[in-house]
Amino acid sequence: MTASTQYLSNLAKKASPWILEEGAYRPVVISSRIRLARNLAGHLFCQRAKSDELDLISQEITKAATAIPAFESAAVIKMEGATLIERTLLLERHLISQEHAKGGRSRTVIIGEGEISGIMINEEDHLRLQVIQPGLSLQDAWSQINEIDDSLDDHLNYAFMPDFGFLTACLTNTGTGIRASVMMHLPGLVITGGISYIIQKIRQAGLTVRGIYGEHSEATGDLYQISNQITLGQTEEKLVATVDSYVRQIMGRELNARKQLYTDSRIKAEDVVYRAYGLLSQARMIDSNESLLYLSHLRLGAYYGWFDFTPAKVDELMMLVQPAHLQKAVGQDLDEVQRDTLRADLIRKTLGCT
Repeated sequence: MTASTQYLSNLAKKASPWILEEGAYRPVVISSRIRLARNLAGHLFCQRAKSDELDLISQEITKAATAIPAFESAAVIKMEGATLIERTLLLERHLISQEHAKGGRSRTVIIGEGEISGIMINEEDHLRLQVIQPGLSLQDAWSQINEIDDSLDDHLNYAFMPDFGFLTACLTNTGTGIRASVMMHLPGLVITGGISYIIQKIRQAGLTVRGIYGEHSEATGDLYQISNQITLGQTEEKLVATVDSYVRQIMGRELNARKQLYTDSRIKAEDVVYRAYGLLSQARMIDSNESLLYLSHLRLGAYYGWFDFTPAKVDELMMLVQPAHLQKAVGQDLDEVQRDTLRADLIRKTLGCT
């Protein structure tokens, strides 16, 4: 067993460390992430570069990253040598994108201690640096990633033009190259029917709404990723502050919706939550989407204090019941029936309903 395989096997058996940390406004905001897109001067973009050049880019970035404090003890995993399950595991933990999970030569991911920071190499851009924090922590995440980016800049020559900013493969990332995003749990707005209005207003404000796995993914389990759409013409601080401001507004509406459910439609809220608990505590088979939906309702019940576990504990379960996590944890490929059975067993055990 290689070091990477062992590392990934260990990952699959427990949730990301930040999952169990409370963080600010954690009942509504699961995580905050800042991502920076960068390219190296003197090299073609990934879509135009040939394999040998991509290899050189990967080597240069890996050498620079492992020379700075944030990644001194980092795990370095090459996508070419990772199995489909291993790549999907990294996607499920929000360490790589769907595009990066397709694998390919010269693609690498560097994972910092605690999975707080990471770098995707040779995805759409030469490098995509990210920092993730629990709860609503965009400002903290920005401060941390800005420091890491400055350290990398001491070792790498970024493609940059004074009139345009950082040059990226996609025009929507040119400028600051920043993407500030927040993963929100919005069951109150979904159940009360207010989510469509909120999504419309978010998009009118120039923000984007995605699902749990980011770009090209649909919302599942009442989980919505809110992020900025433009990166040019504003400072990083302004863009982060704008996303933070809108997230706080959405959070206020979600909390009002939860209060409305609790006070005006208590029986409806209880029915939604306890139906979910009943199914999860008794099911012998359950698929991924169904489990996320009912775990979402269970998380709402945890917020109301109807169970002896926190919303963060449900977040942990949401991560561990994903397909690649289940398979990597047991060390074998499983068919759909086996996955659904194992998932149901894990949920019942965690809920104390064996």
